[in-house]
Amino acid sequence: MDFIQLKEDDVVVQNGATSAVGLSVIQIAKARGIKTVNIIRNRTNFSQVKQELMDLGATVVLPDDMVRDKEYVKKAMTEAGLHDKEIRLALNCVSGQSTMDLCKFLTPNSGATIVTYGGMSKKPVTVGTGAFIFNDITLKGFWVTRWFKEHHKSVERQVMHSYIFHLIAEGKLKIPVTKCLVQTRSDIQTAVDLVNTAQRGAKVLLYFPPDTATTDGSSGDSNNNSTGGDASNGSSGNGSSSGSNTN
Repeated sequence: MDFIQLKEDDVVVQNGATSAVGLSVIQIAKARGIKTVNIIRNRTNFSQVKQELMDLGATVVLPDDMVRDKEYVKKAMTEAGLHDKEIRLALNCVSGQSTMDLCKFLTPNSGATIVTYGGMSKKPVTVGTGAFIFNDITLKGFWVTRWFKEHHKSVERQVMHSYIFHLIAEGKLKIPVTKCLVQTRSDIQTAVDLVNTAQRGAKVLLYFPPDTATTDGSSGDSNNNSTGGDASNGSSGNGSSSGSNTN
């Protein structure tokens, strides 16, 4: 771990736990005997999604609109045997208010770190001044592209890949399901609606064939048809394919 050295029975808290990264964190943590507290967006099928995460190895799953309810959180943490556990690492892909929520789970003056690798809320990383002054919380950013460049031929990267492949081979790390929806550019609003309302529990890929006419009657650019975007956080790519996690 580049930020905090974790050992068996340690605890990690994360938001965006239904994302591809979040699902991987849950499974890798379970394989290492590490507990996870997972914050997810509340939704009509929350109980179903919670159970899916628990089946993967999550220790606690909380809806984001209840994490500021101290009694609710205390009850959930106590039932999982985590109420008095030290938490020194938080993983953030949402930012905004959610970052402040993560701070409340971190143990004060323990050298705790919040690692930000995304900003699905499209809001700044927000942390109370007291978290810095009195709780000694550290904020760090992580960009996987930079990490791969810096570790291009490193033994560390090879060891990491070997470990991940080993987990996959043993069935301890399951790759999130991806479903492809083929849409025309003229029907892009319908495609976005499908992504935003879907309850698939899968990563959704929208594919717009390069020879499909655009809404103004012009043809698409076949050299610019493969960019990613996440409809769940309002971003979109300039090309003809985009990904979104609908769960």
